Amino acid sequence: MGITPYIPTQPWPPWGTFPSSLVVQTGSLLPTDPPEAPRILVPRDTAWRDLILDIYGARARLASRYAIRKEPHVFHRAGLEQAFSSLPKGYTLCRIEESLYHKCLAEDWSRDLVSQFPTYDAY
Repeated sequence: MGITPYIPTQPWPPWGTFPSSLVVQTGSLLPTDPPEAPRILVPRDTAWRDLILDIYGARARLASRYAIRKEPHVFHRAGLEQAFSSLPKGYTLCRIEESLYHKCLAEDWSRDLVSQFPTYDAY
């Protein structure tokens, strides 16, 4: 299996099927880029993750991302209303206000909820 480059002007995925693993080179992508140029490595499973950690050691940083479906008509309001109505007594569903925004940034499990925004005002 060779590495097929993805050129942003091509439709995704250019080779017809989704890849089983992915390396994203950030920056200029010039042949003169130093070998330590930042890369995003997306493993297909825990074995690949472990291999990446073995090779890169302390230079690797694990991050979790969560996919959100963006297709039209996939949001089910009735399901949200049912979840809301079944909250145990004492729980409140509310918007993420500034104090919660900063609390989200402080915890690994919730950081991704707001990390796409550099400040609360941008959020």
